[in-house]
Amino acid sequence: DIDRLLPEIGHDTPEVTDPFPERIQAREAELRAVWALADLRNDRIRAVTGIEFRPLDDSIRDCVESLLSVAGVKPKVREGFIRPGAV
Repeated sequence: DIDRLLPEIGHDTPEVTDPFPERIQAREAELRAVWALADLRNDRIRAVTGIEFRPLDDSIRDCVESLLSVAGVKPKVREGFIRPGAV
């Protein structure tokens, strides 16, 4: 998602791995199947409290931008990536 939301930073997305033992993976699959049947809605809480939830993409983008500018985190950049405007 970082590369999709902020392509200008050239984030080198790592390969997805699953280091958990098979028993944990099986339990996760079981729980995901249970939650897949649930109807998750936030309209009731919004109606009662007036809270407006931010889209997840906005939260991810703001978090990454904050990590870069405030915390000084240096992202791992794709090989051969040249930042726009850098010469």
